Amino acid sequence: MNGLVILGMHRSGTSMVAGALARAGLYAGEDSDLLHDQDDNPHGFWERSDVVALNDQILGACGGAWFDPASSLTPTDEFESSIIRILEVLAPQSPWLLKDPRMVVTWPVWQGHLENTVVLYVYRNP
Repeated sequence: MNGLVILGMHRSGTSMVAGALARAGLYAGEDSDLLHDQDDNPHGFWERSDVVALNDQILGACGGAWFDPASSLTPTDEFESSIIRILEVLAPQSPWLLKDPRMVVTWPVWQGHLENTVVLYVYRNP
């Protein structure tokens, strides 16, 4: 395995899973690459800032946001170079992990670039 993508909605336990896997040796990024801890998640999100920003751009281009996703999302080449750049940074750090709850919605844009990764879906019964 060279990479793992954690998919799951906000408040579903994805941060807990990502943190455990990062402590077990999967590379999520340098501290400066990751979102900072917040009061609602004091142990960390384990989300790369560049991935979050890109997913926000993808959602915005479709007229949506993390709290109000677009009703349809189709893959385009518009964000391909940004995805490739992120994956090139991660490649030498294998095994690595990516996690951002927005990826549940933006997955069609990312999927073609992540064919050789393991996908772990975290589901928490609401």
